[in-house]
Amino acid sequence: MGWIQDKLKERAQTKKAAKLIDQISLMANSPTWTIKMFADEIDETLSSWQTKIPGASRTSELQAARDTQQVVKAMLDYLGDGVTPEDINKLDRKQKLKLVIACKKPMDEVDRVLQSFKQMSIMHRILRYRKENGIPLPTDEDGLKMAMQSDGMKVLTKEEKEEMRETYAGGRFIMDESEQDVAGPTRPTSMREVQWTDDSIRWEGGLRVKTTSDERLVDNGETDDEEDYVVDPFKDPDPFENFSFRFELPPSEGERRGEEDEEGVGGFIDIRLRGYKTDADEVWQSTGLTLWRASDYLCRYQMDNLVLFRNRRTLELGAGLGLNGILAWRSTSSYPDSTVCITDGDSDALVHLRENLMRNRKDGDDDGTIGKISCHQLIWGKQSSEEFLTHIANGLKYDVILASDIIYSAVIVEPLWETVKTLLKGPNNSRGCQEEDGGVFVMAYARREVPVSIELVLKTAIEYGFMYELAKENHDEGIWVYTFRYSQGSSGTTT
Repeated sequence: MGWIQDKLKERAQTKKAAKLIDQISLMANSPTWTIKMFADEIDETLSSWQTKIPGASRTSELQAARDTQQVVKAMLDYLGDGVTPEDINKLDRKQKLKLVIACKKPMDEVDRVLQSFKQMSIMHRILRYRKENGIPLPTDEDGLKMAMQSDGMKVLTKEEKEEMRETYAGGRFIMDESEQDVAGPTRPTSMREVQWTDDSIRWEGGLRVKTTSDERLVDNGETDDEEDYVVDPFKDPDPFENFSFRFELPPSEGERRGEEDEEGVGGFIDIRLRGYKTDADEVWQSTGLTLWRASDYLCRYQMDNLVLFRNRRTLELGAGLGLNGILAWRSTSSYPDSTVCITDGDSDALVHLRENLMRNRKDGDDDGTIGKISCHQLIWGKQSSEEFLTHIANGLKYDVILASDIIYSAVIVEPLWETVKTLLKGPNNSRGCQEEDGGVFVMAYARREVPVSIELVLKTAIEYGFMYELAKENHDEGIWVYTFRYSQGSSGTTT
């Protein structure tokens, strides 16, 4: 049966590619983009052969398409075939309410469809611009992304640019270099970053990294991996989510900081993060773009064990939005020898990670406080970790390594332990740690339906010369925190 599935997959890909070329040609050759054209695209999507497969009609994507179709039909009846995005912008709330009544959908659903219509109009203008200026039209999705990056700002109105900045504040939409706000102190200076997202692990089965020149991150932080939100009429127009946390410091820590209040509470650490909703399309490509439940649980362990991080060099692996690393930074910034390095291999996650670092600076932070935290790309494995140790860590290993929600594929287990063994201080060379133990790796693990077990992780840890201890658990929620130290007799060096 495998060859049948391969044939069906190949056929689907061929049809999709042909449909995309037809769509590009239609948009490029149409003087205007109207609601009738938008409706035709949706109708064709819903009439494709894929929607007739048993069970496919129950998917959330098709339901979203049907909801969109219902709204668009009401728009056609109420507004007429020739309505353009400019006409949509002129609708007042009373007119929108009439649409809500006509299509029997809530206001937010109507707003979502209107936003999708306007987004596709932007792509229409990009394609028209290229055609009128003799620039070759794209022939695939990668070409569309490149067209959007190179020509998007040339066709947007001033109002649309402002709206785009607000909606895509997470850095997904590339603007001109002069409009970028790059987090200077957190940018790597001695290692070139590569374009890589963790879907290559889940869908392709390995830590393969493409490093050709056109696929690297450029020095100012821009990437060529733009989201195709312009051409997807069913995508959530607001996939982002803001996360807020407050952690209470013990009285002794508040007294040290001068923050203890009248009731003896040692002050608070407030952390604000911006990422994506867990069910957003972007998270399927880069899991680090949202928050997962083990990260909060690891924060509780950190607050219960602050002494572990004071005057230590701390490294976070697979940081995602950066909750644990930012907490380690803010909770130890008053200690002179504390430093925190936050890493992720995923280049999309790094964009949001750096912005979250900027978001959690305080007005009173001096250069010393800001300099205690850095952010770099680190793709796991022995060779890449050795390069990281040389070029980023200046040959100095770490006292503490943190990680949460990083286990979702068996293929990453050995590279993880190669990385930990390369970067964690070994016995007899760890400042402030027990000499016989060396550094400590603290990992929070949450039970989930993935093709890898914690037993494999623990077994591999032993093979790499580590012993482990269950430090904190919530069996009902299925979350555990493990600490790993070098086994007695282990050298703490890689071979």
